[in-house]
Amino acid sequence: MFDPHDLLTRLGGLAQGAQLQDYGVSRMQLSRAVRNGQIERLRPGVFATHGAADAERDAARHGGALTCAAALRHLGVWVMSTEPPPHVWVGRRGRVYPHSGCRCVSHYFRTGRVRFGVVDVETALLHLYRCEGEESFFAHSSRR
Repeated sequence: MFDPHDLLTRLGGLAQGAQLQDYGVSRMQLSRAVRNGQIERLRPGVFATHGAADAERDAARHGGALTCAAALRHLGVWVMSTEPPPHVWVGRRGRVYPHSGCRCVSHYFRTGRVRFGVVDVETALLHLYRCEGEESFFAHSSRR
């Protein structure tokens, strides 16, 4: 049986309760870990370690993964825009969960599977192209 905090850490710091339960973590263990301050419940059914990055936590609260310029900046890629609000990939029919202080911009795209955390560079560039247009995309993809 896995410790909820250790398992969350191995999964990148963020996960749905159902995913944790697939590994044998019970709802009682999750509740106890939240009560003891070992992990945090971001919203019903979504858990995080305290070490998860704020932008990733906001994206998970919102219902998806950090993407677009916000993800590229998080991954260490230079971006033209100033600090944007978190752009969140919620999938094709993703459900959005408004949360306290929400400034998130939702991205709905048909392909791929949305998980919590940060999307890969290629996906972030695709979303950037569709969100900010050619000028921003080509500046990002051509800068070395």
